[in-house]
Amino acid sequence: MLELKAIASQVNADWKTLQKMQHSSTQAIIPNVCEYQITKLPLVQYKPSGVFLLTSRSVDLFKAEREATVLAQVLRRRTRRK
Repeated sequence: MLELKAIASQVNADWKTLQKMQHSSTQAIIPNVCEYQITKLPLVQYKPSGVFLLTSRSVDLFKAEREATVLAQVLRRRTRRK
């Protein structure tokens, strides 16, 4: 899923550049190639009692980006203090 997201981001950037070159006189809003919605995946858990439990878990495709942003902010603060 993350690889699809990375490919879609690159295709989206290229698509928008191409559309701007072809329609430079208009200010039309160019739609994204791929849209992301919150989704859940099935998850099987094994309980200590020996029972299997079928649940689901949310998939957050933007978690890594948020974590990278927070880490970058922390590192910037550290370098400013020195």
